Amino acid sequence: MMIKSLKSSKYFLSLVKKNLKLWTDKPIKLKPRKIFMARIKIEIPGKFLFKTEISVRITDINYGGHLGNDSLLSIIHEARVRFLKHLSYSEKEVEGSGIIMTDAAIQYKSESFYGDKLLIEVGMMDFSKIGCDIVYRITNSNSKKEIALAKTGIVFFDYKNKKIARLPEKFKLRIESLN
Repeated sequence: MMIKSLKSSKYFLSLVKKNLKLWTDKPIKLKPRKIFMARIKIEIPGKFLFKTEISVRITDINYGGHLGNDSLLSIIHEARVRFLKHLSYSEKEVEGSGIIMTDAAIQYKSESFYGDKLLIEVGMMDFSKIGCDIVYRITNSNSKKEIALAKTGIVFFDYKNKKIARLPEKFKLRIESLN
């Protein structure tokens, strides 16, 4: 694996050129390969339904001196709990069901640092029979710079019977009425 990543670097190509010059007089033309990585793209809902402000704590800072990705996931979790509470729900009680997070995606836009006040806007989209997506836009409240976009997929869950539940129609109608 190390060799494959080195082969694509300019540094590796310069080493190859130097070593080949020792073996041949012919001109050497090597071009670095461009490697493209697949990137996630988070769609934004037509309207954000809730917003809250959360300050970056010292424990949210990683070894790079900025907001860590694990901490950003915790911050959006806090925003989700506040959003549900605003609607008089909790993660364990949404019209008779609980919720479970099935996936998460974060698209980073810029750094955030200790003491920054983050504005987290929360919206919902992509409803299915058993769940939906919660989308978050995280912005620095002072500079207005976008820090990240995030999405968490949730499914509804019957904790008593330990099985996936249908999306409560009353919940869906309530969210649609807010849009």
